[in-house]
Amino acid sequence: MEEDDDIQVISEIRNEESNEKEEIQILKHEMRIMCDNMLSDVMVVMSSGLGVQRLFLNELLAHSFVDKIVLVLNTSEIELHYLFTELIAMEPDVPPRCIVGHSKREKIYNTGGVLFLTAQQLIGDILSEVVNFDKIAGIMVYDCTMVGKSDNLVHSIHRIKAKNNDVWVKCYTDDVRRVYYHPSFTSLQTFFDSYKLKKVEFVCRFNDEVKESLDNPPLMITSFEFKLQKDFLKVFDTLVEIIIKEYNDLLTIASSTYGFEKREDDGPLFCMYRRTGVEFIIKSKSASVEDKHLELLRNLDNMRRVLRGIVNYDAITLFDLIHSIERRNDVTGPVQYEERVWEKRPDFRNIKESVRKLALKLDYTGNDNCYVPVKWTIIEDVLSQIKETIKTRPGHVLVLGDSDDTCIILRLLIKSGRRMLLKHLVSASSELFMKADVDEMEEVEQAPLWDVDKIKYFETDYFYNREKNAAWYLDSLKAIKRKTMDSTLDSFIKKKAKESGNKEIKGEKPFEPNLLIASSNDIFTVVKLLKKYQPRFIVSYSPNLSMTRTIEVYNALMAKEDKKVEYFSIANKDYELQNYEAFVHNEAICFQRLIKQLSSVTTSYDDESFVFREVELRIARLKLVHPNIELDEEQHIPMAIVDNREFASELPFELGKLGLKLVPQTLEVGDYILSPDTCLERKAIDDLTVSLSQGRIFKQCEEMFRYYKNVILLIESGEKFEANRKGADPFKGDLSKFSRDVKLKFCVLLRTYPKLTVLWFMSPKKSAKYLMDIKIGMLNPFVDQALSYKTGVVNRKSENFAQGKGGEIAYFVKPEMQRVFSKITFLNHNDINNIMNNREILDFKCLANLPEESMIENLKDNTSGAKKLYDLFNTDFTLMVDI
Repeated sequence: MEEDDDIQVISEIRNEESNEKEEIQILKHEMRIMCDNMLSDVMVVMSSGLGVQRLFLNELLAHSFVDKIVLVLNTSEIELHYLFTELIAMEPDVPPRCIVGHSKREKIYNTGGVLFLTAQQLIGDILSEVVNFDKIAGIMVYDCTMVGKSDNLVHSIHRIKAKNNDVWVKCYTDDVRRVYYHPSFTSLQTFFDSYKLKKVEFVCRFNDEVKESLDNPPLMITSFEFKLQKDFLKVFDTLVEIIIKEYNDLLTIASSTYGFEKREDDGPLFCMYRRTGVEFIIKSKSASVEDKHLELLRNLDNMRRVLRGIVNYDAITLFDLIHSIERRNDVTGPVQYEERVWEKRPDFRNIKESVRKLALKLDYTGNDNCYVPVKWTIIEDVLSQIKETIKTRPGHVLVLGDSDDTCIILRLLIKSGRRMLLKHLVSASSELFMKADVDEMEEVEQAPLWDVDKIKYFETDYFYNREKNAAWYLDSLKAIKRKTMDSTLDSFIKKKAKESGNKEIKGEKPFEPNLLIASSNDIFTVVKLLKKYQPRFIVSYSPNLSMTRTIEVYNALMAKEDKKVEYFSIANKDYELQNYEAFVHNEAICFQRLIKQLSSVTTSYDDESFVFREVELRIARLKLVHPNIELDEEQHIPMAIVDNREFASELPFELGKLGLKLVPQTLEVGDYILSPDTCLERKAIDDLTVSLSQGRIFKQCEEMFRYYKNVILLIESGEKFEANRKGADPFKGDLSKFSRDVKLKFCVLLRTYPKLTVLWFMSPKKSAKYLMDIKIGMLNPFVDQALSYKTGVVNRKSENFAQGKGGEIAYFVKPEMQRVFSKITFLNHNDINNIMNNREILDFKCLANLPEESMIENLKDNTSGAKKLYDLFNTDFTLMVDI
């Protein structure tokens, strides 16, 4: 077998003691979806928590063939780890592979099985012509909502479908809200067109088919509902009023100043629980939003943290949380808009003082009359009840907190008891209690609620963090030869096989139940715990819609083995239950409206060939423009060199559809090289705003003009609604000082580089059409030449050296220094030449670090100017006070 340096094939995990594979449990509705869409171009939209990762893995297992490749795209590192390791454990006929490295990539696309890779890797391989399109059976997209219109992922799918129309595409998501409110894909039709889909499957929790799978028998749920104590309820109500007022101010600013449209889920009912759509949009356009308005986003995030703390924490932990938020300004320095910062306002100080008083009510003897959350008492009662039940119905226990911080407190409570936990909190809170107060407290003995040795805490991404550095996993992601399988991987396989074999051994010793603690927001850790330990009792410290449904799926799978699962849910009526109900309602609305949209959606059709069809016109144009150049066949097809980072935008996709050959490279100068003497820099509105504010665009133009005769600045907008977003576009209107400053700097840019060509288009499609028209008469660029141009490197004497008498070099020109020196009135022309002609002074940093004697020595004819320059570089302007 020929060695492969770029892929690692992981051996299947097999039970050496048994030749039989473990039976894979599939629910009825999952089997129906797989059978109906085996070779279909389909998008599967599931309710949150219904097990999209289970369905995805079963699909991968079903399509693991020796002679065909299935490409898996759009996975994060953590998702890749989970899917990769779980697929190995399912023992497919062809083990999965991952792509790393750059050499011999052709071999990867000539072997079958499941192949995990990024969209950027795939589009690079497609444009480099190393992909065997006939070998590809299908493409599976893990989370189809985490994508922008016409980015690498969509670009790759369109190119593959143009080469091989038999390739099927399957997209999966369990976030229907992101489908309905997607910032780029504004309708279901856009998803169909972008992913080349033929149908969509809606898997809703309220479907009869899903109900039949999950409710026979239904999950045993015991709900505990409570209200906050009177003192904490007063703080809670005050904070809710502040959040609603703050959010209404943000909505007013977003609609009146920036022209953003309000969504249905942007009301006060949702803003207390999570970021709303308006907040996400404003955050994504932060470059065009004033700092004082961005401060409102930070305020809402901090307010929600405190609100959750009121429901879940004791007074001491809550005070420490509020104090840590307040310390943010002490670390980051003075705040420009103090009146906008919540931590600087009286209502923040009032809440902090109220919580301080509640925390100081602590009884140092640790008696039960001191303040603790109601949830602590419920947890104690539930665990006591479970202990009795385990005697007749053995099983492990899983306790779910809403965050890692909550899980740590729960572990301390269960491990040490309430009184010991309170003493620990007092001793850890230096802002509330002195050391003398801690010393006066009575000695408290531990009163654990569970066997201490059986309490196990799994922090967020526990399995990923533990295994990402393991030799067997690292080898699977590195360029390891197939023949040299690492011994660590072999031992891992044997260990897994042994564990699998030992599952059937019973009765050797009494059952000892473990108590597992994990965060309900960490779905992959929880799913692995459910599979590994199969807990019979699950306690939720805070209700979570996605996790509740995950447990319902788990209960349905356990019911196939005649095993009963009991679920205990603890919820606050004033906050958590309303949050839960709001999510259910909003999800149902999104499903209903998408189903309604489906009636007017048309299936996508493959009309893009990515082939240039105007060869004769291009040849005629080139002969007219370049009559003295002999044209070879490579010049018949227009080609452009594109920076790899640009493939995340829409323009390369649109250019490719028009037949332009794209060569991806890592460029230091420019984004697109259209010809040997033409360079283009593309800027979106937000990016241009930041570049102008930071001065980066001036440096980029300087570098481009150093190497290219023709420099183009392309300004474009990639989203339809941005045309109406007047307030958030600093080039439209004159609403603020920020807008005036941006336009002023843009004018300075044009005056500094009068030869700069500026193109402004409202869509990438229009930009691509114009660029293709001017490209018709341009020669193709040279890749080696474009890669040889480096930023900050001088390569043309004519542009960087001024000529003296007799053609001799008079001085070395450093444009950035010359530009600044021209504004310093006490330096004359000779002084500037002396500084730039000194090869030891490479930049302003070197100049600023010179001692005063060296400064005078360089400016011998202007001693006073040398002293002024030294004082300028060594003055601490932050200490200057206005007089």
